[in-house]
Amino acid sequence: MTGIDYRREMHLIRQTERSLDVHVTERLIELAQIHPDAIIVKMHDDEVKAKSLDNKAWVAKLPIEERISYIEAIEAWSSENVEKAVQMKI
Repeated sequence: MTGIDYRREMHLIRQTERSLDVHVTERLIELAQIHPDAIIVKMHDDEVKAKSLDNKAWVAKLPIEERISYIEAIEAWSSENVEKAVQMKI
């Protein structure tokens, strides 16, 4: 590979990373709006809920790994609590 090839590859990787970053932020904001009472973090005796993620600019500044963990937490909370609600209706 040449230097130009490496530069192209680096450009594609950065472009893909930016796209992933935007998608992760959008998904987290969407899930936080759908499930505002989902618990995303437990600190000592306190629970931080998804409704605290109401500022898109602030959320976008969080490390992407943290945003992904919040998405996972909301999805886990949702699968536990939404299934219970559906079962109660039947």
